[in-house]
Amino acid sequence: MINYILIVFLFVIIAVVLIIVYAMNDKFQLYCQQLSNLLFHGVGFYTNEELVEIERVRIEKKKKEEEFQERRKNLIELFSKLYGQIVAYCILLDGKENEKETNALIYFIDKRQSQTYLKNVLPVLQSNLVLIKSNTEREKVVYYKSIKDTVNESLSYPEKVQLLYLTIEICVADRVLYDVELNFLKHFSHDIELGEKMLFSMLRLYKYKESVFEKRTNSPIKENTILDDLYSIMGLKKTCTNEEVKKAYRKLSLIHHPDKVSHLGKEYQEVAKIKFQKLVNAYDKIKTLRKMR
Repeated sequence: MINYILIVFLFVIIAVVLIIVYAMNDKFQLYCQQLSNLLFHGVGFYTNEELVEIERVRIEKKKKEEEFQERRKNLIELFSKLYGQIVAYCILLDGKENEKETNALIYFIDKRQSQTYLKNVLPVLQSNLVLIKSNTEREKVVYYKSIKDTVNESLSYPEKVQLLYLTIEICVADRVLYDVELNFLKHFSHDIELGEKMLFSMLRLYKYKESVFEKRTNSPIKENTILDDLYSIMGLKKTCTNEEVKKAYRKLSLIHHPDKVSHLGKEYQEVAKIKFQKLVNAYDKIKTLRKMR
């Protein structure tokens, strides 16, 4: 019994010593890795130079992964900040806060139960509402220019599309699109280099008509099933060919695909999935009406 205890004690001592050596000696770690490769993977021993190179590659890979995660974190924070800023600007477009729209927005954010929105967007929104209310007209121009410049300098094309879509979502949060909001959306889409064609394509995902936008004030959202609207989502006219339909869909699917904004986090990706599904539905309806394969 005593011999058994001594043997166990010796094994424990040896294990502790090996762990200490392993933790303090990089070269010993490499030899342990060699032995592991030999025992479990059937790979022979490496030379010292090869081991050093393997370790260098491992460290470099780890560093790149850490840098990527840091950039991703910073981009999510920047995107959320821009979103909060543009939301505040939209709410105060007419110079006063629209309580109905603000309440709809708060409900919209709360419904998602998202830490990204609650942690990054709402504080920016609240602080910027206070800021803009106290701004002069000149200061508001500077505020908007700062947003526009940051978007163009820091966001990719799919990220800009996502921000514009979220901005549209805010403008129609109270189920009404005011002329001042439409004019802002036109201005904003032009300033961030997306253009009115992309804007109206996305507006039609909300079942709007351009004629309604331009001829009526306080225009409510309309349910439209007209073929022209389906083509407008694709950026086409109904006289286009089947090949043009397929080409337009491939192009738009690359822009709107949720994977294009997956790095922004699951919350923004979920919004992109809804947007993408609307595009797919429009394409499927056109294919059915045209009897395309």
